[in-house]
Amino acid sequence: EPVLAVVHRIAPTGWLLVTKIDRREAMAAAHRGVAVVVGLGLLLLLGLALAGRALAQRQRLREVEAAQRHQQERLDSLTLLQAVADASGDAIFAKDLQGRYTLYNAAAAGHAGRTVAEVVGRTDRELFRAELAAEYAASDARVLASGQREAFEEMMPASGGTRIAECVKGPLRDAQGRIVGIFGVARDVTEQRALARELEHHRHHLQERV
Repeated sequence: EPVLAVVHRIAPTGWLLVTKIDRREAMAAAHRGVAVVVGLGLLLLLGLALAGRALAQRQRLREVEAAQRHQQERLDSLTLLQAVADASGDAIFAKDLQGRYTLYNAAAAGHAGRTVAEVVGRTDRELFRAELAAEYAASDARVLASGQREAFEEMMPASGGTRIAECVKGPLRDAQGRIVGIFGVARDVTEQRALARELEHHRHHLQERV
């Protein structure tokens, strides 16, 4: 039987003190120690992995909660903005850089003979006649190119035809100052234009009589 042994000479005699153990028994004890160490190591790694996963989950939960708060704040702001816009008698709208409406107040919807839900998320090409869509696209492009507010006289869609509107458009910017869309405020001036033409006609008629 293979053994492991330690030999010690006993001075001053010629005797030897021998201690021995079967190698199989010694290796079994060593293997048990290694198994314990490996087991503890695996448990430690598992604990670290679980702790890391829990930390990542908590971080993700915080990110989701922050995103939800931001989304709710943005929704509240948009709701307030829509309420303020709906209180105006002028047509108020906003578009993103792709020309999709992001805001369309009740007055604008009333002129167009549509609901707000039918307009938001769609473009002028999807909503209006080709000539109107082209007119709006041209003035939008001018504002985006200049980065400044500009005034236009445009035809406003209305049930049964079109009306004349004085429209002020300007760029919408984010917190970093980058242009992210345009806004517009349009006022129906059809009656005022008709009255001005009538007054001008009467003035010319009176001058001719004089």
